[in-house]
Amino acid sequence: MTTEQNYQSMIAAYTSQLRGLFTPPEEAAPAGAATRGAEAPPTEVLAERAETLATTSQRLGGMTAGYLDAEDRALREAAEMKLLAQAIAEFEVGRGLLEIAEEEAEGPAPGGATRALRTATIQQSINELIDVLETPLEAGVQPFLTRTTRAVEARPKEPERAKTDLKTEVETSLRDICRQANKVAGRAARDLLLMDAAVLYEGVTLISRDAADLLDKAVTGLSEMVQRLALSGLRLLLQAYDRVLALLGKDVEAKARKQVAEWLEELKQEPEEGSGTPALFEQLVNRIYTPDTIGKDVDGWLKTTQADVNDINQAAETVEGLPEKYRVKTEQVEHLLKIVAVAKQVPMMKAPVAQVIVAAVTSGLLGYTLYAGYDHVDSGRVVFAGRFGFNIPDRVEGVRETAQKALGVAEGV
Repeated sequence: MTTEQNYQSMIAAYTSQLRGLFTPPEEAAPAGAATRGAEAPPTEVLAERAETLATTSQRLGGMTAGYLDAEDRALREAAEMKLLAQAIAEFEVGRGLLEIAEEEAEGPAPGGATRALRTATIQQSINELIDVLETPLEAGVQPFLTRTTRAVEARPKEPERAKTDLKTEVETSLRDICRQANKVAGRAARDLLLMDAAVLYEGVTLISRDAADLLDKAVTGLSEMVQRLALSGLRLLLQAYDRVLALLGKDVEAKARKQVAEWLEELKQEPEEGSGTPALFEQLVNRIYTPDTIGKDVDGWLKTTQADVNDINQAAETVEGLPEKYRVKTEQVEHLLKIVAVAKQVPMMKAPVAQVIVAAVTSGLLGYTLYAGYDHVDSGRVVFAGRFGFNIPDRVEGVRETAQKALGVAEGV
């Protein structure tokens, strides 16, 4: 089998296991039965399925992360969407397993509908993610876009009007990307600033292998069945963190997380009277992305370019589509942040290792949202490295780079 076939086979196995995780075995549901076992799988069956899912999920995550470095831009963007979807599924299922483990630890509750109702809600959320997971890699993010761009053929044919059109698209896209980054990353930042400082520090510096060593300690003293459920749940939460690390970039994730910690400290130490964290975060986004500088650069290039009108119009269409691509990715991030917020209410999530994973996932999502936004704005990776001391993943051709290439401007200008 080819690599692509192996990947599709693994996707099929994973989504099949997701669909069947909370489904009761046929033999457990006799006609007319209304017992707990008929409404949800027996605990032993669920524990076994959860362990199998965790193993499959780990393998699939590694395979998906490999596509982040693909030459084809569509494959890279598809990998981002799939890793985010998988992280959401892992956190959703992990949270559910911890709830059920808590229920098992307390002893059988009267009435069997509670677990079935809880798992049905989780299953509904998972089914929506399966659509993302099963979308062909080569389709990229295209199937998830809801807004179309104005085609090249519908744009101005007169050079000066085409230049004005591109300038407008650049300004609009920069503004929209900054607004979306401020909304989603700002939520992550606010969540992190509410956390205990020690837990936040551990989360920002978490290394997966260290957390793995803590998992066994977290379930010590529980019965065997509760241990199995809780361990699978925590393992899935940790694997969700691994997906976020992959999105940050395997070669720079430590530096990327360190920079996020510095930005958080900056937000914490510099409250601005009358405006608060949201205004400060907006300033931070603008300082990182430098939209005004990018706009001025493009304006200067437009005044001197000899580029063909078709090239200018093609750049305008590409630039117009960048905020929508960024939106579909960051809406997945926002979805995961909401799941994390719900998961924090589960009693077993109060365990130190779970709290650290929550902090780690949230800080990683903050970093990914900011760095992905920069990638879509693209004021030059060299510039970013010069300012912050490390490179970030280059998975899309952003606003600045698109205009630069179309207008015939030499790299480094």
